[in-house]
Amino acid sequence: MADSQPTWKDRVEKYRKLEDQWKRSPQGQINMIVEIVKETSIPALEAGLSAIIPLAKANTMQEYTRDVLAALFKNSSSTKPTTKKAIKEIMEAQAAHNPAQVVLAASGCIKDKNPKIITETLKILVGHAPLLEGHLMGQMLPQAGFLFGHGTGSVREEATKLFQILAVQDPEQVSQAVSALRPIQIKEIFQPPQEKEQKSPVQEPVVQEATVEVQKTIAPEMHQTPSAISASYPCSSSEENSMRTRVEPAEKKAAPKKKECPVQQSSKPKEYKIVALSSNFYERFQSAQWKERLVMEELDEKLADTGKLSRNDTYDVIDAILKRVGESNNKVFIAAMSVAEKITAREKIQESLSVQIVKVVGKRLKDKKEQVQQSVTSLIVSLLGVYKVSVLQELSVMAVSDKTVRHGALKTFDASIELVSEKEMEDSKAFKALIECTKDQSADIRSLACTCISKVFIKRDEIPALSEIEQYGIERHLAAKIKAQAEELFKEKDAEITAIIESLCEDIRNTLIKPEPVTPMRPSHVLSSQQENMVLSPIITQSLKKDKPVIPIQDTNPDNVFIDQTAQICSGKQSNTNASTRTAGESEILHFIQTGRISDSVLQVLIDGLGTGPAVNGRILSILSSINMSEEMAVLIKDRLERVEVSDSHAVLMMEGLRSKAAKVIGEKSAFEEKCLLSALCDALMKGEGVPQEHIMNVLGMIESRSGMIKDEEAFVIIKVAGENEYWDVLSGLDKVFPVSKIFASLISLAETQPVFINSIYFLLQKTPFISNTWIEGALNNHRFISLLERAETPAAAHVIALLKKENIITAYSPHAKKVRRSEEAATDINLLLNDIIDQNSQQSQESLKKLQKVAIENMSVLLRSASTVVNVLLLQLNDSLSSGSTCLNVYTIINIIKRICESDLFLATLDAGTLLSLVSDYIVIITGQMPRGSASPEGIKKECSESLLKMCVNAPFLNMFKIYINLLSNRYKEEKVREILVKLLWKHSKLSSSVVSDKTVVMGIINRLNAFYAEFRGDIKSDQLISKVLQLHLIEILKHYGDEFLKVFKVTGPVLHQVHALGGLKL
Repeated sequence: MADSQPTWKDRVEKYRKLEDQWKRSPQGQINMIVEIVKETSIPALEAGLSAIIPLAKANTMQEYTRDVLAALFKNSSSTKPTTKKAIKEIMEAQAAHNPAQVVLAASGCIKDKNPKIITETLKILVGHAPLLEGHLMGQMLPQAGFLFGHGTGSVREEATKLFQILAVQDPEQVSQAVSALRPIQIKEIFQPPQEKEQKSPVQEPVVQEATVEVQKTIAPEMHQTPSAISASYPCSSSEENSMRTRVEPAEKKAAPKKKECPVQQSSKPKEYKIVALSSNFYERFQSAQWKERLVMEELDEKLADTGKLSRNDTYDVIDAILKRVGESNNKVFIAAMSVAEKITAREKIQESLSVQIVKVVGKRLKDKKEQVQQSVTSLIVSLLGVYKVSVLQELSVMAVSDKTVRHGALKTFDASIELVSEKEMEDSKAFKALIECTKDQSADIRSLACTCISKVFIKRDEIPALSEIEQYGIERHLAAKIKAQAEELFKEKDAEITAIIESLCEDIRNTLIKPEPVTPMRPSHVLSSQQENMVLSPIITQSLKKDKPVIPIQDTNPDNVFIDQTAQICSGKQSNTNASTRTAGESEILHFIQTGRISDSVLQVLIDGLGTGPAVNGRILSILSSINMSEEMAVLIKDRLERVEVSDSHAVLMMEGLRSKAAKVIGEKSAFEEKCLLSALCDALMKGEGVPQEHIMNVLGMIESRSGMIKDEEAFVIIKVAGENEYWDVLSGLDKVFPVSKIFASLISLAETQPVFINSIYFLLQKTPFISNTWIEGALNNHRFISLLERAETPAAAHVIALLKKENIITAYSPHAKKVRRSEEAATDINLLLNDIIDQNSQQSQESLKKLQKVAIENMSVLLRSASTVVNVLLLQLNDSLSSGSTCLNVYTIINIIKRICESDLFLATLDAGTLLSLVSDYIVIITGQMPRGSASPEGIKKECSESLLKMCVNAPFLNMFKIYINLLSNRYKEEKVREILVKLLWKHSKLSSSVVSDKTVVMGIINRLNAFYAEFRGDIKSDQLISKVLQLHLIEILKHYGDEFLKVFKVTGPVLHQVHALGGLKL
């Protein structure tokens, strides 16, 4: 029998091995490079490009360099971060080695049919322009007409950036090449707008906070210093400049400014000059010609840094900007946002108006233009500085309820978290919104949410444990990512504070300590309290010992653990500065200063001396905190600290820091040992060695004890061996160190070639409680897996199918292999169709919508693989059309497609909960006439949307729809029209309860959601009889089915239990 062709997974594994080989010896085989360049599978191509990185850096791709570069440019539009990273590394290396080849390969993609490829190609050329200098002119200048005449705005924008760079190099040659362009385009090339210096609002609070902490720490030491010394050394301007440079490393070094010491900051407020509007300002801003609307840009220039509007003009201009928030010209819109930011910052406005501004302009956070997003973010952050909680609350609602602006809202959160406290985050429900975003389907959204949450955690005194993060409802692998990011941020902050402290200490040492010898100190028992405190400083003590004659100290204090070392140092005559005559004690001190290490014998003396007395404890803790300790000494220090009690707050702080440092040293060794054990285990498993189940469990237990997670490659090897040998304990415990959704995905992948792994899937399905887990459902409810189960014809496969259908994880259909292949072929056409729908060409968009409508009527199953994407694209187009006041044919076509979708229970079951929520929420907005710009929806459209909502209520998954209705009722109960629609939908939904209440999982879902609703509801339910009654409808249907057995079958607590008792007197 002929050998089967290798699958994409086999090729991925082969490319990974090649990557390891080429890292050791960057000499690639020609045939392998050709195979990678011709790769059609996205995961395999990604692995292949990663393998080529060592060859690109070593410049050993030979004659296939251009082919590789062409493949990179063709895939430059990929959205996968790993693919982008590989392309970036290869491009950087080749731009340095072969700039001519890079430009030549790019010129072949300039006229590609896909505008995204052209845009990304131009971005690469702009990013590497300094390395490609001298090669761009000849290839790019002839393309000027095509690039600047392109129908896609992003292409023209990137082309402008590239030609601006070329114009700096050779203005005459570029001028000839662009002479046929429009005057405004030529002006943009030769007179690029000046980039305004934007000061980061995020870094300043951190630096200021660190500076305050340092000043608080240094202040006591400054007071302990004799006043005569401090008075004789006033701070100079040069020293202030050096300190400022070290304290603020993120800012550019400014020219030294002469300041008086101490610095006195002026409290005089900045004065602004009233700027008058032109007589025809509003007429021009409302003009249909975009050049006329650039009057807003003129106003922005007039305001500059010192201008402001009168109070009446302020409100009128804000009102005009909000009415044109859908401005199509980016330059006009960005100027409007800049004007709004300036006038709201210089004229205090009402809180309600600030919230309205955020609500209206926040819709533009979905814009694809980064400059547009940044302008909106900057305005919201500016408003956040005045009304923190209310602005954060509105931003949170947008992030949760509107999927289209979620990415932009999270970016705004990221820019504003440093400006608010953790309490303000909680009061505004912003933290809860971030947690909800971690459950989004998009990896970019989840990553942004994790970054924001980690920034919230660094506001605390210590990083929360992994289990504590998971208690917020965050998945384990995301919780681990958040914890790692928070630890990294803590390290950066600690490093910044440490740098500030070291800088200040250096200045103190250089300024306050005279290099010449001082008067010998008297014996310690006759020292004044002020001098004794001064000697306690390690810096001053070391300087005094080095620079003055040492007088033998007769210390009769039994608490002094240094008496032996002091006696050794002071027993001889006066110390000589010559190294050959130094005593053992002096050598030990110098060794400590130079290396940060102390011999084990001295260290043992210090550890044993802890607990002798308060003053001694302070000295010893100060020294131990600054040494580089070994793992053995860290164990001794940790044990000793457990038996020592201190009362001084400063000593307690130093002891906690020392305990944390010792634990870190011990933990690093433990983590290293665990890593070695796991690596050895995986090597043994890959070699086929017989490893007992107990040994695997021991290794996994060690990782779990440290709340660690294992990598995908390591988990795959363990899952494979556990499935082959039926190590059920390993499979049961693996979810504690690896996401359960990925365990299922790995087993399904293995089962495609080895049906024996279906037994492991069946075992896990029996052990894993079926919760609302989108990732598990996504792994199990797919065409390939269902077909695989049907073809297997084994008892385990039959049990899996029955179990999944029972738990409503899969739907009734089960396509076979041919249907799967047809659906895969159709998926590509559907994606192209969706791209055409959102195209700027209205005619092409309308034709694509008609094709999609035909597919939805004739063959709905083709759309199942891209169900959520289809709905989101349709909602985006529908909202854009209605918000612009258009009721064209596109609107009715979209509504008819969605109506057809709402009739299909199979399609609705495929949608994720977020998409269903967006669909219900957007349709309610249309029905209630709450569209942007105040344009009311036609009655015909409202009627069609109402019918679709009712169909969705009947056909969509029962529990998902109940949760959506309750969520919307909780958030929008104050809106009368919205509340009326939701009450009707809940009433309709309750009439369907009789068919599903026999499922205990659904009943528990209803009970839990109702309890949560009563806990989070901010209104008075008792005063609103309508809401109170409608919340009881589902409970009445449940009580009808279970009767007196209800409280015995279900563990009901909280407000639902009170409702059940209240309904007990009813005749159900």
